[in-house]
Amino acid sequence: MQKLVSIRVNDDLIKKVMEITGTKTKRAAAEEALRRIARGDAQQKALEKLRGIGWGWTDDPRRELDEMRTNKRDHWF
Repeated sequence: MQKLVSIRVNDDLIKKVMEITGTKTKRAAAEEALRRIARGDAQQKALEKLRGIGWGWTDDPRRELDEMRTNKRDHWF
């Protein structure tokens, strides 16, 4: 579904987005930027769901890694 939207956009910013994304038009640049933001949000939420499995039995990931390397822990899950 598409909707016509009229917005003012900083020209330097949209040009930078066009360079980064390789898009040829301002519309394509804006759509790609929106897609990337939406995808990044979905990825962040997925990562948050993984929090607590595996790592995270302490507040110090370095200590956890050291314990894993020296095999001091009986189980990891």
